[in-house]
Amino acid sequence: MEVKTVKDMIKAKRLAKKVTIAQVAKAVGRNPTFVAAVLQGTHKLPVADAKKVGKLLGLDAELTLSLSKFPVRTDFPNTIDPFKYRLLEI
Repeated sequence: MEVKTVKDMIKAKRLAKKVTIAQVAKAVGRNPTFVAAVLQGTHKLPVADAKKVGKLLGLDAELTLSLSKFPVRTDFPNTIDPFKYRLLEI
């Protein structure tokens, strides 16, 4: 499944359940900014935390697993990944 599709599906589930990013962050004991990045597909969670988020949002197994996969940042120009963005500045 494509990153945008996964991201949109997770966001739709979260909004349908009326769960805020802060509530998701509290459920896994992480910073809301980090959790927002995970839900956008730019960071990953440990499997145990991904399962907590999956249960909270009612995600299926594939979407839950996607939260713990290594994010591949292949967009060009990549302005999301700080390291690659700095390389572009050079």
